[in-house]
Amino acid sequence: MMDENTYNPFASSGKLVYGEQFVGRQEAIWAIQQKVLNPPGGCLAIVGSPRIGKSSLAYHVLIHPQLSLIQKKNLTLWISLEDIETHEELFRQIGNQTLEALKNADSQYEFLLLESQDLLNHDLPWIVLKAQVYKLFKRVKQLGWRVIGVIDEFDKARQIFKDGAGFEALRKLAYEPQYGVTIVTISRRKLPEITKQCTKDVSNFDNIFQTEYLRCFSKDELDKLLDRLKIIGLEVNRNISEFIWENTGGHPYLASLLAFELSKSWLYNHQYNLQQAITNSVSEFLNYYNKLFVLLKEDGSFDKILLQALFGPVTKETILKAEELERYGLIKKVDNGYYIAFSLHFEDYLRGVSRTIDLWYLWDETERKLRTCIDQIIEKNYQTSDWISIVEKSQVKLKQEVFDKCRKLQRREQKRFGSRALVSLLDFTNMDDLWKIISQHWSLFEPILGKDKDYWHLRLQFLSTVRNPMASNRSNKVLAPYELQKADEYCKEIIALLSKQSAFTESETSKRSSNSNVTIHHYGDNHYGGNMPENKPTYDLRGAKFGGGFASRDQTGGTLNDYSVTSEPKQTLAEAAQEIQQLLKQLAETNPDATEAEQKAFVSAVIPPIRRERFFNALKAAGKAAIEEFLDNPYVNVVVATIEGWQENI
Repeated sequence: MMDENTYNPFASSGKLVYGEQFVGRQEAIWAIQQKVLNPPGGCLAIVGSPRIGKSSLAYHVLIHPQLSLIQKKNLTLWISLEDIETHEELFRQIGNQTLEALKNADSQYEFLLLESQDLLNHDLPWIVLKAQVYKLFKRVKQLGWRVIGVIDEFDKARQIFKDGAGFEALRKLAYEPQYGVTIVTISRRKLPEITKQCTKDVSNFDNIFQTEYLRCFSKDELDKLLDRLKIIGLEVNRNISEFIWENTGGHPYLASLLAFELSKSWLYNHQYNLQQAITNSVSEFLNYYNKLFVLLKEDGSFDKILLQALFGPVTKETILKAEELERYGLIKKVDNGYYIAFSLHFEDYLRGVSRTIDLWYLWDETERKLRTCIDQIIEKNYQTSDWISIVEKSQVKLKQEVFDKCRKLQRREQKRFGSRALVSLLDFTNMDDLWKIISQHWSLFEPILGKDKDYWHLRLQFLSTVRNPMASNRSNKVLAPYELQKADEYCKEIIALLSKQSAFTESETSKRSSNSNVTIHHYGDNHYGGNMPENKPTYDLRGAKFGGGFASRDQTGGTLNDYSVTSEPKQTLAEAAQEIQQLLKQLAETNPDATEAEQKAFVSAVIPPIRRERFFNALKAAGKAAIEEFLDNPYVNVVVATIEGWQENI
């Protein structure tokens, strides 16, 4: 059991990290030192996604070492706009914190406190308050001090500085040398995105700032973070390191969540389970992702651009804005030029999001309808809902290129999201996958799709290109507006066709259901008027087949046909010939040298017993000659021999 005196080294996850607990970020630290701390000092905007470590970085470099900074005549302030409602309140805090810092640095400046008493007056008009603050900073500069103001949660300036007064006053303090104030902002958005909501043009505000983007940890930085596990005696092996890297991409907050779960388990019984750690953390992960996606949605089209960069379609806007998302570290470029999400876990989340939002309605609807159509048609053909396992036995290439890939994605999603993961393997197929399935079963889909194989190959291939993920070094992936319009037209064509087929299928099902117990009434010789007899003879014709009308004892004209030995068995034989011949062709692609015995064994393994019995009975009723007209010459003997061989098992 755990020692009560031993603490979890990741218990403070989510709080500010500084001092000895701070790891990595050497490049960012150097950038702050060069831009902010070196005289005369310039303004800096630290920008990054939520909980990436922006505030910790600024606090570690500019606030924690306050004593050493004071020795260099630097006064550092920390103000969070989360606690501020007006620009007047912000400036009052800036003034008061400066006076307090100066007092703590050297008591000889008591006189300055007396001179600035008006800053404590909350009823001071803005124009007077602003003048007092300017006067204070001018005096502080004259005394040889430099003020560095760190303003956290600067995104809120969009609301409290809407009239532009706050932006203008801050810019004056930072820009004019007589005041010597250096401002460091911390925000999720870039400064131009924050200032553009202002009712006044303040575009010159962000011109005085340099932007430092903060991304996830590198692999080395992540390993340094995980070194804290050694405090409790848990050695970080390769499995732990790779697992946390794969699921967090080096995101410090998410990595700390997983490390906390590992520490908790280890402290309790000196055991850990990586999969259990992610399961215990998944709600926090999803909560973070949801907040992040909401922020991207608020910023215009960045939510769509993120999905397009990863899953397509790619437009010129995708190319331009994806670079911005890369600077944020939400996506990263791999060697082949494609973008991936900062972690596989996040990418799986986004894949799920892309299924549910109205991003490309027509294209998503097209994929959904194609999946449904494929599932229904092939299930009907093989007489089982587990048709994928049957197809995989005969079509190794399809298994490797489509189903194995989809199964890998499915397993990954199940591991990461548990009961939230999708169940159907087809849900993980893309347009290219769907075409591969259709093309391998073309004889089943040709009656539905209506036009030839090349016609649909071109259309589905084009739609597959539209939905391919983004490769920034391949310009042919960028779609022009007319191409997007063409994709929409293709989707509408497919949706209309499949909707019509679905309506027809439902109608036929309804008819079969309503006619399953047909009763036909015969009213004797009086067909055209007169009184109907009380006792009406009925003929129960369930399953009856007739041609030229219904033959009663008085019927004239028409021919009563007996289909029991001709049409129905022939129809079944046509179905058998088509199915078995197709299977043999598929087998020939993967095993062209298969013997007749191997061919018969393969077909028998794929076709379910109930269908084998039906095919045998049809052959017995109609004869061998009846099936030959439905077969290509090379397949006649083996097909007949295969069906006849089923007699032993019937």
